[in-house]
Amino acid sequence: APLMVVGSDFHGLSAPEGIERRVLYNSKFRAIYTYKMSLAELEMQLQKVLLDKHWEIKTDERVNLIGKLDISNDGRIIHVSTEPCGNPMFCTMKYWIDM
Repeated sequence: APLMVVGSDFHGLSAPEGIERRVLYNSKFRAIYTYKMSLAELEMQLQKVLLDKHWEIKTDERVNLIGKLDISNDGRIIHVSTEPCGNPMFCTMKYWIDM
């Protein structure tokens, strides 16, 4: 079956519900979300999603929760990046896959 994006699910990885989650962009190769919450709060929710769905962190290049990590499940790799927005009350999370 082809990989598809359904709602907040990106290739089997759901986006944390978070606070005031907005989907800025969504395709089968990339998804971009913004949240009205700090990076630390988003990180706690992301870790819960990874644990609940048995995703494993392969590499984590982030510094102070800013940057990229690669996660894997059943051989699938999804790249994730987290970064603050201009306002510290907001942050952005991106999911993408290699084409």
